[in-house]
Amino acid sequence: MNLSNLLRRKLALLLVLMTVFSFPGSTYAYEYFTSWYGNNYEFRSGISSGTYNISHAPKAYNYNGHTYDFYQVYNDALWKWNYKSNSNISTKDNSKTGKLNFYASNYGNNGYYGWVHHYNWDGSRAGSTCLACGPKTDWDYANSALNAYEFDEDGYTSYGYLINVAEHEIGHMLGLAHENDVPAVMNQHSWDWSIQKDDVNGVNNLY
Repeated sequence: MNLSNLLRRKLALLLVLMTVFSFPGSTYAYEYFTSWYGNNYEFRSGISSGTYNISHAPKAYNYNGHTYDFYQVYNDALWKWNYKSNSNISTKDNSKTGKLNFYASNYGNNGYYGWVHHYNWDGSRAGSTCLACGPKTDWDYANSALNAYEFDEDGYTSYGYLINVAEHEIGHMLGLAHENDVPAVMNQHSWDWSIQKDDVNGVNNLY
């Protein structure tokens, strides 16, 4: 075997190894809110139990000729997460701040269909103060808001669009960051996917 053939075979083997170890597949494509030294941020008390408050998500919110049932949208989205993943934040209690708290209204032209804020029990933000920034510490509860203005402005007023965004925002509440390389509800560049295996694996792996 001459040197040229040996070199080609070594290069081919190297390419195979790079493919195997560099591209593990969508099972491990999920992303988290992570510190600079590699720790993943999460609910301090986990997600195996807890209450949610949905009193601030109207059942019949009227805006610009459209009626939005944000209450049902959030209920359905949370049910899907609890059914498909290890999440079991399933007790509704509208009398107090829950582990998950849902809001919806006309928040004006801010460029966001929805967003999530993570909090400590003392009411302070979990290390981040901008409108749609992820947490920089672990957190005790999370609030999500859906913006009727942006849905209406862009013509995304159907149940399918609303629940897609609600599922996406609940993913953030549970600890998932954006994942734009695979089919996932956490993919911010598509309306095409509900909760996918990658999303479920991400939540289950975090807790």
